[in-house]
Amino acid sequence: KDGFWVYWLEPLSGENEGKFGLPGAGENGEDIIVELPTSVYAELYRVDNALTLAGERLVSDSFVVEVPAEENLPRITLSNSTPDETPNETPENVEGE
Repeated sequence: KDGFWVYWLEPLSGENEGKFGLPGAGENGEDIIVELPTSVYAELYRVDNALTLAGERLVSDSFVVEVPAEENLPRITLSNSTPDETPNETPENVEGE
């Protein structure tokens, strides 16, 4: 019933530094650039066959949720530690250091 849903847009590099999208997913390996959304809406589907998507059906959806401006987005850290462990703070998973 309760939980978290993470919406991820890849930060781009090179000539598209500071923008977000799908790196290398366009024609000729170009980045696809997307605007940060102002709101998101989630839908959860189940299928009978994960390879063919046969029997696809909507089983849950969400309300529209407003997304804060980029400068106000909360910082999150994803790690493989358990609640009893201290997360591994390396340069790869700690922003601003």
